[in-house]
Amino acid sequence: MDKYKEDKLLFKLISNSSGYTDGLEPLKFSDGWYKVLNELYPYLKVDEQINKPADFSNIYCYTREFMNETFKLHPILALKSPRLNNRPRRNAESEEALSSLRVLTRKIDAFRLPIRMCNIRNYGETVQEIVSLNYNSPLPYHPYSHIKLSRDINEYGFYFYPHEIMHTQLESVPGYTKSYLNSELLSIFLEGLVYLNRQDDIYQNIRLLRIKSMIIQMVRIYKNDMGKKPYSYTKMIKGSLYIESTLKAFKLFDIYEKCLERNIAKEMINDIQRILDGENTIEELLDKYEVNLEASTDIKTLKRYLPNIN
Repeated sequence: MDKYKEDKLLFKLISNSSGYTDGLEPLKFSDGWYKVLNELYPYLKVDEQINKPADFSNIYCYTREFMNETFKLHPILALKSPRLNNRPRRNAESEEALSSLRVLTRKIDAFRLPIRMCNIRNYGETVQEIVSLNYNSPLPYHPYSHIKLSRDINEYGFYFYPHEIMHTQLESVPGYTKSYLNSELLSIFLEGLVYLNRQDDIYQNIRLLRIKSMIIQMVRIYKNDMGKKPYSYTKMIKGSLYIESTLKAFKLFDIYEKCLERNIAKEMINDIQRILDGENTIEELLDKYEVNLEASTDIKTLKRYLPNIN
């Protein structure tokens, strides 16, 4: 009997309404990960530099300007009030659901989405109400409620607020990715674009946070696969998501950065715009630039921007 059966069923229902057809099973520990762990595990003991205070109004203004200069953003579907209690049921009939959605939602600029400063472990989270005409429909109706940001976000907000805005753009486009495990990829890639724009010393901390999180997830999958410590399906699939998205995002950014003086970098931004416009998928982008899991475990690429600990 599948010990993950109930969790898988719920996740599959949600995934159907988001257009995910792949990446619905956790990753298995790969031989290529041994070298990654051997080289990067010591970074778990490395502390990030001090996260200096920053006025969120400056973060907001910077993000709005940067995102609008880099991409053509589209309006998003949002709840008129995040506290509405009479939201449409997840399994509502089509007419009832559509009628409720017209009353309760509106299209807004992503930068008008409310922001809540919360005590959360991660630095940011985009909150959606998962509402669809039915669970078998490929058309998602996931109106946004608000964006959560950590009360301690400080100057990291210059990276994590754009990260969340990118999520609003991607996840409101049906079928932008076939694989759930790629759904964090472009938001993490965007953090590299922010660095190239700002040229600050914060990005080293952001990369270190990403690497440490990825290593923790790899160790978790190793322990689960070896039978040393079983984890829930939810933890395994979330861990797989951050491993695959982080590895591929760093590889894609490495290609972009090396091509800055050529038309390839501009072409890559145009390719990403086509994903935001619903004309392309993340998988087609990855195929074009030959980015896959195996190629993304290159140690030199992963160590870029990390502090020297030798």
